[in-house]
Amino acid sequence: MKKSFAAVLLFLLGTLAWADIAPSSWYGGSIKPVLDSVVTMESANVEIRWGTPSNLRAVFVMNNPSDSPQEVLVGFPMPSLDAWEGMGPDPLTVSFNGGNAEKMTAYDEDMEYTRSPWFWVWHTRKHSFAPGKTVVEVNTVLRASLLKGTLYGERLLYCIESGGKWAGVIGAEDVVIVFPSAIREGQIIEAKPSGAKIEGNHVSWSFKNFKPKGNEFDVELTYLRPDVLDKIDELRNEHKQQPQSAAAAIKLAKHLLALGSGYSNSGYPPWRLTQEEYAKTATMINSEKDRQTFTNHYAKSEDGLYWEASREWTSEREAVVKILALAGYRDRESQSPRVKEGESLLLDVIKKHPRNAEAWNVYLANYWRFAFAAFGHWSGTTYMTKKQADLIKEAVKNCPEDECIGLWGKVHEDASKGWKERDRYDLLQETIEKKGYRATEFPRVEYGYY
Repeated sequence: MKKSFAAVLLFLLGTLAWADIAPSSWYGGSIKPVLDSVVTMESANVEIRWGTPSNLRAVFVMNNPSDSPQEVLVGFPMPSLDAWEGMGPDPLTVSFNGGNAEKMTAYDEDMEYTRSPWFWVWHTRKHSFAPGKTVVEVNTVLRASLLKGTLYGERLLYCIESGGKWAGVIGAEDVVIVFPSAIREGQIIEAKPSGAKIEGNHVSWSFKNFKPKGNEFDVELTYLRPDVLDKIDELRNEHKQQPQSAAAAIKLAKHLLALGSGYSNSGYPPWRLTQEEYAKTATMINSEKDRQTFTNHYAKSEDGLYWEASREWTSEREAVVKILALAGYRDRESQSPRVKEGESLLLDVIKKHPRNAEAWNVYLANYWRFAFAAFGHWSGTTYMTKKQADLIKEAVKNCPEDECIGLWGKVHEDASKGWKERDRYDLLQETIEKKGYRATEFPRVEYGYY
């Protein structure tokens, strides 16, 4: 099986491509014995330096408490790149007590450890552990998984569970992920397990006297790429230096919006709402009948959350989508700080310069980021609400000569007639792409697996 592992969705008629996580979980991990051994792991120090791919250096202090040498087949998990065209095995070397670094070889037999069998294999090296301590150093690379729904998010995973296969407990293990620049607010999306320390350009974990039997100690860090945020900092500085420049504000806004989730404000009802979200949304719905349809669609659980009573695509569920769209509902992702900042910048430019066609075009092309099930979104049921129609009319009135805004006006006409023709919608999306209203200057990364 080749690249069929990644299920690719076309976004806005091919202007961008969003993919499910390409390799769903590519782990680096602790060394482990293939068979039972009396050797223990006294300590482990793991350093992962971000890159594409990241560099991984792990130093393990092992101890053979017996009086005789113990020959052990040592394993280390690595991605299986055979599934991806044009990619060979990643470099992997091991050294013992500061000796020459030697390559480890792929081990084909079942090692009774199957997390994602098609994405990684074990590499092994035989070593005779003399009585007492032995320092083992492993150097390799660690590839990031991509995040569903975003072009610029990644996930790094490091498996500690494998280290639990040595005798006894692990005395101490420190894992640190090092970024090239200081970590910004909101850059770290999720850090597992709990207890991660974020300081400067480091995210680190420390464990003492533990025996990993499951994946509770496995490190998983989800984040926005640092080189992308470097570009945001650069554009923010340009805007700060030119606070009256509409062009600088629009450029910054366009890049901020690109960091939003591709699945934000989709035409699917939220499958779960907090009590606060449920109550607030209900008050936004003016019609008593519509409010009843909304409340009937959700059931309160013992944990206090409200869940969709059914996710079957019924007429009621479709009605809820329209009700939420008309009520002005926005999901959590659409209210992320960067999306709200980009939205605010564009609205400010439009207020000050209502005839600025570029500001209108970037705003309209991204309108689905600000409104649930808005027309133009690529996922789920969408509606051309009165608010969106009024914005299009206002843009046409202020920028009557602009080609792209003129197409928005034509598309609004088509929508009001029940979508008998869609050719002008296709032309609109092609024009948005050609004019670069969603284009960014973020660094391009060739991962090689999508």
